[in-house]
Amino acid sequence: MRTFDTMKYRKHPGGLSAVLAVFRMRFPVVLALTALFLVFSGYMMVAGDPAVKMIAVNAHAVPPKGTAGSSGDAMHYDYHFKARNLADWLAFDRGMFAGFGFFNALFTMAVLTYGYRVTRILTLRQPFLFPVANYLQVIGWIIIAGGVLNTVRYFYIAAAVRSITGGSYRADLSSASGYTLAAGIIILIAAKVYRRGCELQAERTKHSI
Repeated sequence: MRTFDTMKYRKHPGGLSAVLAVFRMRFPVVLALTALFLVFSGYMMVAGDPAVKMIAVNAHAVPPKGTAGSSGDAMHYDYHFKARNLADWLAFDRGMFAGFGFFNALFTMAVLTYGYRVTRILTLRQPFLFPVANYLQVIGWIIIAGGVLNTVRYFYIAAAVRSITGGSYRADLSSASGYTLAAGIIILIAAKVYRRGCELQAERTKHSI
């Protein structure tokens, strides 16, 4: 039976080592751009008015005061309004950031920061490292926290739009993006499996000494 020299492939300039090297070089740029977006979206949280895309419940629905133009369809409106309370101010995105505002940018910055830490210490010579397992676990919990926050936000936005429009419109969340609970749970499971790999590697190293 033919065996393969895995170290040969780990050192190959076109293999996974090269991919890790590219990630290490590109991550600071991505982090810097995300930080700029975070600052700008934070500014829009303060300077901009809340906005939401709405869909009329029926053809006779009358758009509420403050509606800023339609999107070419009488049943769809982009609604801009003054925040009624702190919950409105926190829950709704701002215009161009609809579906991906300040809080999603904040969670993305946290995920990328820990992702960068993973790429800095991960090597193919010793692929299983306990710090990497810890970072993956943190990333999983961050994504779950983001998913919970988005779920609460979307429920509030849906209820707020019904209240503001008297039930004539519903919030259009079809284009909303962000973190999901499922993605976080998958990463937590992967972190658990990876940690088991760390334990097996540690046992193997201990017995080989």
